[in-house]
Amino acid sequence: MKKISVSLLLLLAILSALVLGSCAGAEEKVNTTVHVKIEAGSVVYVDKDITLKTSADDENGPSVSDAIKYLIDNEDLTIELDKQGVSLMRVGDYFDTTYEVKPEEDGKKPYTITYYWDYTVNGAAPSAGKADTNYLKDNDTLVYSFTAMVPNPDKKDEFITSPYDNESKVFEEILKESEETGDAETGEENAA
Repeated sequence: MKKISVSLLLLLAILSALVLGSCAGAEEKVNTTVHVKIEAGSVVYVDKDITLKTSADDENGPSVSDAIKYLIDNEDLTIELDKQGVSLMRVGDYFDTTYEVKPEEDGKKPYTITYYWDYTVNGAAPSAGKADTNYLKDNDTLVYSFTAMVPNPDKKDEFITSPYDNESKVFEEILKESEETGDAETGEENAA
């Protein structure tokens, strides 16, 4: 009888060790739900809630880059990041680039319009860092907007930024020219 009791206790101890050992290896995940909107003027590519999973050990939670990588993996949409995998460079037909405005086009001195993807979290621009160092919390709203930046005609070395205006048709002209020449490259120097 003692042999059966000792054998049974030994078997229970081994099973307990296996169960506890398998639980220790399982990493606990934390879900963070955020609302993501990606827009280029009146064109809205994404406007939905997503749930990001991060390690319970991660004190910061998911980054803005994590949200974009989630969309890359889960949306049927062309989305590209820069070479470092951090900054949004392209969504659909809209990509970071510059456009030289010639004097005959608007009667002013030539100038450059820079187009790029800019983001806010809960309506505020990030104070510093890139998308991989800005973090999201549960119920945050992340909005990426295709943005135009032009020199301020009244103040040298200052720029005016505004959401892309689909009515201007300027980016459509850039796309048409790049399709004709086969030169539709994105400009990484403009990464946000």
